[in-house]
Amino acid sequence: FNTLFPGVSWRSLAASFCFYIPLYRDMLLGAGVVDASRYSARRIMREGYSVVVVPGGATEALYTDPIEDVLVLRKRLGFIRLALQEGADIIPTFSFNENNTYSQLSTANPCVLWIKRKFQAIFGLSLPLFTNLIPRKVPIRIVVGAPIPVPMKMEDPSDDVVQGFLDKYIEQITALWTENAPKYNIVEKTVRVI
Repeated sequence: FNTLFPGVSWRSLAASFCFYIPLYRDMLLGAGVVDASRYSARRIMREGYSVVVVPGGATEALYTDPIEDVLVLRKRLGFIRLALQEGADIIPTFSFNENNTYSQLSTANPCVLWIKRKFQAIFGLSLPLFTNLIPRKVPIRIVVGAPIPVPMKMEDPSDDVVQGFLDKYIEQITALWTENAPKYNIVEKTVRVI
């Protein structure tokens, strides 16, 4: 990160529910992780930090599959709106092979998907139904795309403007995946954006 973005201070964001769990909360805070609520993210950005966001979050984890990378993005407008309001460029990144560290019960089975969705609705996090307790050693490669420039702060960007930037983000992250998948995926995969 420091090589690509010298002098940039950053914080990762985590879902609010993570901060309700004792010890886990303390680990996150100790690592400089911040609540992903829009107010916390805005405050951190106004203090001069860049933020690292996983737009798909716990919902994306529902679709973990070793042969398909599923990106939950189509309805994720909040991170785009925040970037526009703060005048922050949007930098697409992708981590290859994360889905290959664990084997999980397949969400192709409707019962498994129903259980995972119910668990997430109640607890706010995805239920990992692992079939291996120890993660496999796989190379996780993170690729960083070209920034999507935000020309100026927009106090109240219109829905059309936000959607236009989201469409550009989806286009760029899909192109980033397509360009780098042959080099970095350890198995042949497809990508799907929902």
